[in-house]
Amino acid sequence: MTGSPGPSPGSAAVGSAAVGSSLTRSSACGPTTNLPTAPPRTRLASLTSLRAVAALLVFGFHVNLAPLAALTAQGRLGVSFFFVLSGMLLGLSWTSGTSARTFWRRRAARLYPAYLVAMLAGLVVSHVLGTELGRPGADVLALLLVQSWVPDARVYYVWNPVAWSLSTEAFFYLLFPLLAPLVLRLRTGATRGLRLACVGVVVALGTWASLALPTTFAQPNSVTAWAVYVAPISRLPEFVLGLTLVAAVRGRRVPVPRWVAAIVVLAAYLVAGLDPTGLGIAAVTVVPIAVLLVVSAQADAAGERSVLHNPALVLAGEASYCFYLVHHLVIRLIGHLLPAGAPPGTGPALCLVVSAGLAWLLHTRVEVPLERRLGGRHAAARRRSESPAQEGPAHGDRRAVEHAR
Repeated sequence: MTGSPGPSPGSAAVGSAAVGSSLTRSSACGPTTNLPTAPPRTRLASLTSLRAVAALLVFGFHVNLAPLAALTAQGRLGVSFFFVLSGMLLGLSWTSGTSARTFWRRRAARLYPAYLVAMLAGLVVSHVLGTELGRPGADVLALLLVQSWVPDARVYYVWNPVAWSLSTEAFFYLLFPLLAPLVLRLRTGATRGLRLACVGVVVALGTWASLALPTTFAQPNSVTAWAVYVAPISRLPEFVLGLTLVAAVRGRRVPVPRWVAAIVVLAAYLVAGLDPTGLGIAAVTVVPIAVLLVVSAQADAAGERSVLHNPALVLAGEASYCFYLVHHLVIRLIGHLLPAGAPPGTGPALCLVVSAGLAWLLHTRVEVPLERRLGGRHAAARRRSESPAQEGPAHGDRRAVEHAR
């Protein structure tokens, strides 16, 4: 899932006033304001590459990888990752001089063109496969990006099941011009308190759902599954947590090597697989994800390189939003067309290749050019500092090749 939230035509980047070799420290009275007027931009390539990894986790969850089920069942982790990343990157790139109207226009230009193309493609795929098109009116709600507010899977999974996280992310964008100045100007103690409160809510919701409904996702229309996993209000703490991480990125260097943070995330990911509902994944992984994002941003700002700076991985991260949008459709279609006697692994491999190719076309022919045209003259530059998070992976109809996932 997302949400996501979140992919862009360039590596994530923010002004060095936000994160750079000489990071601005936060004082007891909140962030200092002695920032350079026109700072150079720092490319956060690690975060771009991590988006690709998160998108692949979602793909692994939706596709049929039975031999690796224990490693792919927690792929919903990508939803939480994108939501937290979205809040952090938008917070790092936020400037007080940007009006809400300008922000919303840029976000719409960033999110909607590729989303609309993918949704219409989902309608075509649904017709081809003869699948249910959802409840009456669901299509209108989906086109308006409000489908995740309705506790009915026939609405929030309509046409393209992963799109619910974009609807949830759109709610975050609606609130961002109000949240950003409130959260980013908090004193250090208040920021830490808010960060702890966000983590507490995420853990409490996930724990409650896991204990209350041991087979929640076996109930496709479960209101509890919607309330904990899909509902925008329930996912808002992850986005706000990302906003609170801005102060951590700008503060003292976190004394945790990036590789150690990555191993901790992997361990949490594996532990989360013990939850039969899949709803407790964020409860287990949200803190390790937050630490990994902060140390990765700080390491990039310090000029430290890693495998995450591999050009191919960065390119994959740039197109990860579009990959997220199309992969579920490809999985469903290939799962329908692939002969029953195909060699093992053919479906997932084919789905991956086709999804990657279509994602790159959607990214280069729709997402990038239309954002530049619709987002205003600064859109091309700003897209490098903002997450695709829309970009959050979603749960969706789980097994289409069986979800060629």
